[in-house]
Amino acid sequence: MARGSRRGNYMMTMGFFLPVLIGFAALSVDISYINMARTQAQNVADAASHAAFVAYRATGTTSAGDAAANFVLSANRVGDGTATLDSVDYGEWDFDTRSFSISGSYINAARATVSRKQSNSNQLDLFFAPILGHNHADVEGQGVSAGRTRQVMIITDVSGSFASHIGSARTANIAFLDFMEANPFPGDLL
Repeated sequence: MARGSRRGNYMMTMGFFLPVLIGFAALSVDISYINMARTQAQNVADAASHAAFVAYRATGTTSAGDAAANFVLSANRVGDGTATLDSVDYGEWDFDTRSFSISGSYINAARATVSRKQSNSNQLDLFFAPILGHNHADVEGQGVSAGRTRQVMIITDVSGSFASHIGSARTANIAFLDFMEANPFPGDLL
């Protein structure tokens, strides 16, 4: 047998490294999929918290906010399915400390938490990782939407060219002030 003839050596090496290659495929594909699902969960949580806060501000009821958050959740996917709405909390967002508190003195924010976890029987199914014994992954997102205080100054033109419209402007200003009184926001400045 000639010294340079070693046919089949690569086949044995390939058999040894095939599980390693499959492991790297699991890492690259499944970790990318998990990261994409985490980003989607965060986006859904942000949208759900915003919808909840807008609905709460419009109606003054948390049930309307919860319904809006559930609607957003049902309209968006996380990975290959729909996430679970773990909670919607209403409370105070402190813009200085960038913190949310449920026990605040007023409600100016909504926080939504969405997930696909083992605890709610909704885990994210993986593609290649089951070969290595990891069938599922947990993903979660939490979003907070807050409204800033309103600072409003009403200025009315009283020049001669606007004289015929001053009555309409006065009526509009009063309607606006009535709206602000009916929909107060802590810290509003007029």
